Amino acid sequence: MLRRWWQKLPERLEFELEALRSLGIEPSIDDDEFGRGRVVITFTYSVDGDPTSFRAVFPALYPQLPFELYAPDLGLKHHQNPFQGNLCLLADPTSNWRPKYFLAQFLVDQLPAVIATGRTMDAAAAAGIEQRQAEPVSVYYEYEPNSVVLVDSAWRIPPGENKGDLQLGVEMVSPLRGAVVLATLSSDRITADAAIERRYPSRVAGRWFSVPEPILEQEPSSLLEAVADRHPSAREPAWQQVPGGFIDIVGVVFPEETAWREEGLGWVFIVRRARDPRSRSERRKAGSRGRSMVSDPALIRSDRYGRQDAGARIPRLAELSQKTVTVIGTGAIGAPIALDLARAGIGTLRLLEHDHIEAATTVRWPLGIAAAGCNKAEALGDHIATNWPYTHVEGARMRVGAAQLAGKDELEVLDALLAGSHLLLDATAELSVQRALADVARELGMPYLSVSAADGAWGGVVAALKPDSEACWYCIQWAMADGTIEPPPADTATVQPVGCASPTFTGANFDLTPVAAMATRMAVMTLIGETYGEGAWDVAVLALRDAEGRPLPGSWTTYPATRHPRCTNHTPHH
Repeated sequence: MLRRWWQKLPERLEFELEALRSLGIEPSIDDDEFGRGRVVITFTYSVDGDPTSFRAVFPALYPQLPFELYAPDLGLKHHQNPFQGNLCLLADPTSNWRPKYFLAQFLVDQLPAVIATGRTMDAAAAAGIEQRQAEPVSVYYEYEPNSVVLVDSAWRIPPGENKGDLQLGVEMVSPLRGAVVLATLSSDRITADAAIERRYPSRVAGRWFSVPEPILEQEPSSLLEAVADRHPSAREPAWQQVPGGFIDIVGVVFPEETAWREEGLGWVFIVRRARDPRSRSERRKAGSRGRSMVSDPALIRSDRYGRQDAGARIPRLAELSQKTVTVIGTGAIGAPIALDLARAGIGTLRLLEHDHIEAATTVRWPLGIAAAGCNKAEALGDHIATNWPYTHVEGARMRVGAAQLAGKDELEVLDALLAGSHLLLDATAELSVQRALADVARELGMPYLSVSAADGAWGGVVAALKPDSEACWYCIQWAMADGTIEPPPADTATVQPVGCASPTFTGANFDLTPVAAMATRMAVMTLIGETYGEGAWDVAVLALRDAEGRPLPGSWTTYPATRHPRCTNHTPHH
């Protein structure tokens, strides 16, 4: 059994106490907490001449991880949890804490600066002392688990507007999960992006009220009562029927930091639920004997999600929202590429796949057995539309090169998928299909990128060809054949699982992942190299094992795409 830190390091506990005593402090260990195995030290320390109570709580893995110091009587505007009173003594404490640090040291070295910057509202006085980061109050509330309401951070509510109606798009009401799609003002309205409206088609009404400052109440009922003191109509629920009962939703808008020392809008939501909200007399008149079952209010987290929010963490990729990529082949390589492009904010994604998902192939396909039996492109498209709604997904079901007398015209399908596309991304991993699609891309004058894994997932090849390249797909094949481009190592073993119509390669998803990641990266370089950056290569070859099959850490070798002297198919199409 693991020992407590003070059992392993009894001298460290004594050192902490003696260091406090050297400052004229009389520390006291909380006996009740110590009986539970936790070290909690309470003491009084002078702050600007005023005796102030402090409480230091040491974690089980101290001193590898830092203590928490509580001083609720300080009431700082910054650098302190407004509810629990613990202080922010270090920027990013889990990264900046060192085991040699100790409590008394922080009282001398850190606490004065924390108090000075925590009390001042003068940004210039705090600059250079504190880390430049926002401290939103809303992160400190305690919320109903698994509930969230999305709000676009770009929304602004003009001064003088303090209440209105809401429409939420919801996918479930208990827990509450959805997004604000409309907020009314006195003579205007704020609406969500059309992509969010499509994502959440079911509607529930609500109300919003603004307050001049954050309400420092953890209990939802107390918070709601504080809102009602300013807006009495919030006190009475506006019940509406939903599956399973009735619901009332109140949005609370207040000023909070959204950038360093800058205020924006904070949102939280209060939800009341009921199985039957009618009074006893109303139920008696209606002939119902059911008891009124109104639950306690719950506090619902708001989460910022608009186009600006979705792109904030990937600013170099903003231009991708204007791009269209056609991915042909959505197997173990193509599917993760499509997902990564959606995460990167690609504007339109077109997927072509004839095959369905087999349950056992999900060991190297992203969605798991819930998608078994579904067409790969359709299942992937639905998943992307649900989780990355700013990417528009289109798809088609067809095998490229299937000679058939009935059904869709192959060229019509390809024309529709490629019209207006900025890149043809070929993840079919079939040489004859690659040859045909590379020629299609040259004919249309569009960039072409092929990606494939080596048998056994021992490596892989990614090749990008621009329309004006002096090389073509055949040049790359010639170069790999004569060793000018060294092919990746490969395993010749195959397996034909029960129920599968043909043998397949063996290999794990985690070995395929770096190949898909490189393909996505090269696709982005091809699409927006001016802003993301361009690589000095066109072909990348990955080796994950040596010739004997021993694992390697993974090394990429890159090559430019050059005309091969034996290739007679290199003239670019214009």
